[in-house]
Amino acid sequence: MFSLDYREDYYILTGPSDIASQILQGRHRIFFSFQLNSNPIGNEGWRIPPGDDIKHTFSEITAYLTRNGMRYQLETGAQEIYDDIEVHRRIFVEARTNALATKMTQVPIEFHPPNFSERGLKDHQALSANHLLSAINGANFSVPGSGKTAVVYAVYDSLKEQGIIDGLLVIGPPSCFMAWTDEYGHCFGRPGSILRMAGINPEERETYYAIAEAATNTATTASPSREQQRWKTVMQHISSNSQNDWSLI
Repeated sequence: MFSLDYREDYYILTGPSDIASQILQGRHRIFFSFQLNSNPIGNEGWRIPPGDDIKHTFSEITAYLTRNGMRYQLETGAQEIYDDIEVHRRIFVEARTNALATKMTQVPIEFHPPNFSERGLKDHQALSANHLLSAINGANFSVPGSGKTAVVYAVYDSLKEQGIIDGLLVIGPPSCFMAWTDEYGHCFGRPGSILRMAGINPEERETYYAIAEAATNTATTASPSREQQRWKTVMQHISSNSQNDWSLI
């Protein structure tokens, strides 16, 4: 039986010499050496780098061993990664189950965003909002005019009230600017605090970039605040995803 562990930033796959030779030759050597960029550990097995996604690499290794009928056991380091994968898998399954149950319900759902003005949600909007909250990660592809923006603001309001989020990042074409700005006022009964980072005067945008850069280069004696870290994250996102046909509010 093979042993799979994770220690010192590498997966370690080893086994007794009589079976370890199986994964050091032929097509197995091609898989571990070339696909996973691994290095042999003498005649005992492989030292495998985690790659860009430590969990994905774990799945690749275990799936390959299972597919080829190679029995293995997890040692402490690898077991911890497996347990973490299982926790997230259960969360996903639960979210998917709840989201599907919400989506398929025939009973009208009430949803009252805590900070909305007197304007409420229509039945189909309440259903969509509940679905997005249940799914954790979701999408809404309803037809134009169905109230998707209000649905997103309702979800945003609920998550912010719970302290889960504290802001909303919107990326879209220039034509969406006015709708997001106006809809905020309709939903919350007041103007929103909105910072537009594209589709504005170039000099003004450069000023925002300078402010963000200054905020992330504070004296080393002080730790960056949450606001400064948020600035840095937003600026990095904009820099790495900037395209001429997309804008950001």
